[in-house]
Amino acid sequence: MTPAVRFREALAQSLSRLPFATVRGIVTTERRNVRFGSSSGGFRGPTDCWIYKAYESDLKLLFGFYDESHLNCKILRSGEPVSDGVGASIQFNLGQSLEGDGNILVLRHHGRVTVGRSPVGRERLLKHIRTHAAQADIALGGIRFPFVCGSTDDVGSLVDRLFLYCYAIEQAKRPIRNRNETPLPELFDSFPLEDRVYVEDKAVDGDGQGFASSAQVRQAIEMRAMELARAHLELDWPEVQDVSRHESFDFLCVAGKQKLHVEVKGTTGDGSVVLLTRNEVEHARTNPDTTALIVVSQIELIESHEGQVTAAGGDLKMIHPWRITESVLVPLTYACMLD
Repeated sequence: MTPAVRFREALAQSLSRLPFATVRGIVTTERRNVRFGSSSGGFRGPTDCWIYKAYESDLKLLFGFYDESHLNCKILRSGEPVSDGVGASIQFNLGQSLEGDGNILVLRHHGRVTVGRSPVGRERLLKHIRTHAAQADIALGGIRFPFVCGSTDDVGSLVDRLFLYCYAIEQAKRPIRNRNETPLPELFDSFPLEDRVYVEDKAVDGDGQGFASSAQVRQAIEMRAMELARAHLELDWPEVQDVSRHESFDFLCVAGKQKLHVEVKGTTGDGSVVLLTRNEVEHARTNPDTTALIVVSQIELIESHEGQVTAAGGDLKMIHPWRITESVLVPLTYACMLD
């Protein structure tokens, strides 16, 4: 069995049970057939692609094998169309990109890419990566060729690094392909603000830039989500109580003998993924008919000159009844009991 076939089988086995959660994102249950374009003209494929979505971001990675020895990867915005002939962000010739023996194979990329039918030199490519994809470059520890994407003994890390590397390559290729082509969003712009770490740097001019702390951001988002949720609930319920300080949910709605428990989540992202505590999950499981979920997405954050953070806007979606057993739950952390 060739290394390319062993690599395909190892990846397919790890991704046989979807969704597949990683540190930075998730390989969803969705699959898509893509007919990638060839640098020599025509189409390759169709390629049955997995779809990786970075947590609460506007970016996704399509990756799949169009034959036994080639892996194609394409990074896109969520709403960006995928038409026949689309060029891959990266194509791996597995006969040249795999190293190792036994059960562990390491995937490398040697920096050979083309734009249209023209090869791009490594030095030029790295220059564009440093200029247009600095955040991904830093997150990957500084891209050098050959670049190690990861290995089959940790597919989660492999896919995370593949996403960042494809982002860097695609971001670098776009201005080479067309100076007017719309770049991908900055990585930190595509992740919700509440998940970032903000550090003031007053050594530059004494003023500092950026939010003073992630705690301020989270509080502003939470307050905005609760504000919109209360206003929405008060349209239908004569009594709406904020019980978030002492219950495993946020609002208790009462109308005579009827009661409704409401969990509220706010985010600057698209709201397709929300994070839940163990108590929130257990409460929703125990009370499926009397529990609702409100998600307020696309919240905007505003920072004053004094560094105060406020939130505005937001799109509200209410799910009732909220049957959490019908949702996809992905464990992100575990408690490890040590003797």
